[in-house]
Amino acid sequence: YSDKVERPMEDMAFFRALAWLHLVLFVAATYFAYLLSRSITQGLEVVGNAMKGNPEDGSSNPHQVAWRSKDEIGQLVDAYNRMVQQTEENAKALANAEKERAWREMAQQVAHEIKNPLTPMRLMTQLHASRAAQLTADEVRNFSESMLAQIDAMSAVAGDFSELAKISNGPLRPVDLATVLRRIQLAY
Repeated sequence: YSDKVERPMEDMAFFRALAWLHLVLFVAATYFAYLLSRSITQGLEVVGNAMKGNPEDGSSNPHQVAWRSKDEIGQLVDAYNRMVQQTEENAKALANAEKERAWREMAQQVAHEIKNPLTPMRLMTQLHASRAAQLTADEVRNFSESMLAQIDAMSAVAGDFSELAKISNGPLRPVDLATVLRRIQLAY
């Protein structure tokens, strides 16, 4: 009888040891799965944080991500870094195109402002040249004053354009807006 009682006790000790072994294996497998999933998601987290921007420097622009591994996450990071680089290059190209477009528009405006006084100057000169023998001193004086006013207007446009070209080269300085507006009002 004592053999039968001891045997189930041995079985119980075996099952208890087996249960502890299963528990240890389950905890170890869970920890290993956690580490494995963490290593997989870490790359995605790094890319996600880079896409959000770097809150430490106050930037909201995406940055290149450093990743040493050449696994699937590494391939994703490489593709992301290429996309960031391409985006930066496109942004620079767009900024340059906008700058060129602005200069082109400004050049067209300056050409228009210079051509405006040329047409009346040409017409007045042709008219006075055809009537040169019949002109009075007052007509010659009025003609000269009109020509000088048109030349001054063109000179002002050229001077303003020259000043505009100097803006990017020199330091910024405060401007009295009221004075500038008065000058513009007096010119027109």
